[in-house]
Amino acid sequence: MVALPNFSAAAGLVVKAEGSWQKGKVETDAKRLATEKALHSAVEKAIRLILGEQEKEKVKKFLEDQVYGADPMKYVLNYRILSAGWITHFDTLDRTEDADSTQPFGIEKYHVWIEATIDEQTLREDLRELIPPEKRLITEVLVVILGLEDYGTFESIKNSIEELSLVREVSYDSFSSVKTTLKVAVFGSGHDLYEKLREKDTSLIIIPAGLQKVIITPDRGY
Repeated sequence: MVALPNFSAAAGLVVKAEGSWQKGKVETDAKRLATEKALHSAVEKAIRLILGEQEKEKVKKFLEDQVYGADPMKYVLNYRILSAGWITHFDTLDRTEDADSTQPFGIEKYHVWIEATIDEQTLREDLRELIPPEKRLITEVLVVILGLEDYGTFESIKNSIEELSLVREVSYDSFSSVKTTLKVAVFGSGHDLYEKLREKDTSLIIIPAGLQKVIITPDRGY
């Protein structure tokens, strides 16, 4: 398996992991499957770093639904193999259906040790509903308010934003009747802000514009 770097995310978590697979009739299958297990293990380690050990049930469900059985490279920016090779295990009698039955003593497994860089931004985005607010990354989101007709409407929108639990701070960037821009520090992303604000204030037309930008227009009913 060749891992090509993925430059779509700015930051990554570097973790080390191990994977192994029992020797079967086709040697290359064991090497490929051991590498995939190591990659899955690396993603699992990154998830535990983000969520913490106390969220074991949430981690287990996410792994079952989103990680195991899926392409592990979804969350892996790149990886390198630190070490790899065959090891004979004499302390187990477990055999897979594809195991090499010609080896009478012990079970031979291919082990891979890797160092992987995990796409933290993508992983956090998929985990956003599971991450407690205090563990979320603080992101500065640009909120663009269009079509303001009076200061009272602006104050109402600003108050709606400030009352959200994921909002840490709101500051002015620019102010005019045509376009007003706020800088909003949130625990999470612009998508999180969009979802929460849409639930809270149905009098606004809210448009997501990426992970770090939200556009708001008062709904005037015409």
